[in-house]
Amino acid sequence: MGKLGDPDLTGRIWRFIRNVHAFKDEAAAGRLATSEFKRRIEEFDRYSKEFAGKKRGVRGSAFEYVTYHGDIVQKLYDARTARAKPDETVFNSTLIDLFVKKNNTLSELYEVKTGIGRQMLYTAIGQLVTHATIGKAEVTKFLVLPADENVPTDLTRAITALGIQVQRFRLGGTARKRIVELG
Repeated sequence: MGKLGDPDLTGRIWRFIRNVHAFKDEAAAGRLATSEFKRRIEEFDRYSKEFAGKKRGVRGSAFEYVTYHGDIVQKLYDARTARAKPDETVFNSTLIDLFVKKNNTLSELYEVKTGIGRQMLYTAIGQLVTHATIGKAEVTKFLVLPADENVPTDLTRAITALGIQVQRFRLGGTARKRIVELG
């Protein structure tokens, strides 16, 4: 909502409380079953492009880094949307890099990691296993990793045992125009 000490923090909190209260009033009155509300939910469920590029911040000291995560997710989205069947829709959310619904039921999950550090892989495996429980049927899980990095043997065994498929990507192009190739 904002940083402690921001001059508009109390106003932001007040607006949030009013929005929650209004939503609860609408739900209690049964006004959320309208076609307008359903349209807004569908709009929210659509794919939202992720950030890619240079990030800056301050945490103890200033830092800067370049991320291509959004470019990789976008390439996956483009590729998966291109081969989607009429009963399939491709989405993402704040928690899931990419997912597919078939007949409105979760059928595929994709988790992108830009490196294969042990902690990254532990996190990715946990995310895929956790989010796969949302589906009513078997959910196909994909871990998307750099093509030029090897996964440690013990983690390869775990990934295989959990039924997670590994898809690889390669970054090409130039610093100004990054190209993502899926393998």
